[in-house]
Amino acid sequence: NMILGVSMLAVSEAFVLGERLGLEHQTLFDVAANASGQCWALTTNCPVPGPVPSSPANRDYAPGFAGALMAKDLGLAVDALDSTGVHAEAGRLASSERSIPIARLTRPPHKAPL
Repeated sequence: NMILGVSMLAVSEAFVLGERLGLEHQTLFDVAANASGQCWALTTNCPVPGPVPSSPANRDYAPGFAGALMAKDLGLAVDALDSTGVHAEAGRLASSERSIPIARLTRPPHKAPL
């Protein structure tokens, strides 16, 4: 799942860049899916509405159990990186709430005390 987290981060950033450059989501998807950008994160979990009907983006980003599992697995990956001394910045970045806000999808909203 560390690989998926890194892949999802790269795919998401590519779509943000594509939007800023004026590319349609479907056009970017078609090019990437038929070239070196083809990966499961793109063709199954495309982060924008439209290109992949079954992706979370086409279900209003409704969270499921997979978000909580991804957060757990990325945490375990970072623990393994730390315990082995492996320098893997992409894996650490993918586990960051700033990169993939899984924690916001899986935690109930904070309520202030009355």
